[in-house]
Amino acid sequence: MHNRMLTALLLTLAMTFRGAAAGPPDLTLTRKGRPRATIVLDANPTESAQFAAVELQHHLKKITGATLPIVTEGEPVEGTRILVGDSNAAGALGLRGAALQREEYVIKFLPNTLALLGHDSTSAEGGQVWPARAPGKFGRAGSFDGKQTVVAVMNCGFHDDAGTLEAWIWMPAQVSAKHGTILRLDGGGPWTYHIVQRDENSSVISYTVYDGRRGQAVRSTPLAEGWHHVAATHDVKAGVIELLIDGRSMGKRECLKTTCARMVLGIGGVPNEPTNPVGNPFLG
Repeated sequence: MHNRMLTALLLTLAMTFRGAAAGPPDLTLTRKGRPRATIVLDANPTESAQFAAVELQHHLKKITGATLPIVTEGEPVEGTRILVGDSNAAGALGLRGAALQREEYVIKFLPNTLALLGHDSTSAEGGQVWPARAPGKFGRAGSFDGKQTVVAVMNCGFHDDAGTLEAWIWMPAQVSAKHGTILRLDGGGPWTYHIVQRDENSSVISYTVYDGRRGQAVRSTPLAEGWHHVAATHDVKAGVIELLIDGRSMGKRECLKTTCARMVLGIGGVPNEPTNPVGNPFLG
C-alpha cells in the first residue's frame, strides 16, 4: 500500500468511526476504552501491510483510547476481525489487493469483519525499492542497501516552526564514498531542506538546514560500528538546531526557517532524483 493511499484509507476509517451512522450496527471495534476487535495480517505480511496495521492501531487508540492487538493468520482472534492487506482470509472473501490499481483501495464492512486492502508492492516507482526486513534494535528494522532502497512518506506531520527528526540506525564498519541520506525533506518556494545524513567517506552524521539563501550544519564525531540513536531538533522561536547522538549533544547552530511542511519525507535516500532513481542512498 503506497503511503498516499494509506493516509487516505486511515483518514476515511477514522472519520467513519467518529460518525454514529456509519458501518453495520453490529460491527464493534472498541467499547469504553477497551478493544473489541483484532487486527489480522497475513502469515507473511508485506512491509506495507505491517506499516498499515501499526498506523491503524495508533489512530484508533487516539480516537478511542483502546489498543487493538495485531496478530497474523492462525493466531487467536477476539471480537471483530480487521483484515489488513492481502491474506487467505481476505482471498476467501473475494478480495485481492493485486486486482487493484495503484492508489486504489477497498474498505469493506461485513458481519464481524472489516477488510482493508490496497494496491501493494515491494517496489516503488522509478526503480526505487522498499527495504527488506532485518533484525533491529527493537524488533525488526529496514535494511537499506546503499543502492535502491528508499521510503517516501507523504504527510509525515513535519512542522517548519519546531520538531524532531529521529531514527535508530545501524552504522556499518565500511564507509561509503557518497553521502548517505537517513532523513530528508525538501521544501519549495524557495527551495529549502532539512537533511540528516552520513557524510561521505566517513562515519560522521550531520544535520543540515538550508533556508534558500544559507545553511547551518551540526556534525557528530565518527561513530563506531553498531546501533545509534540519531535525533535532530529544530526550533525557530528559540533560534536553535541541535544534533544528538545516543542522547549526547553534538552541538547547536542557528535555526533557519524552511518551507518543508507537508512535503515528502525521504527515508534512506532522496526519492525520484532526475538522473538516478534514488539520490544519496543510505547503507545500513
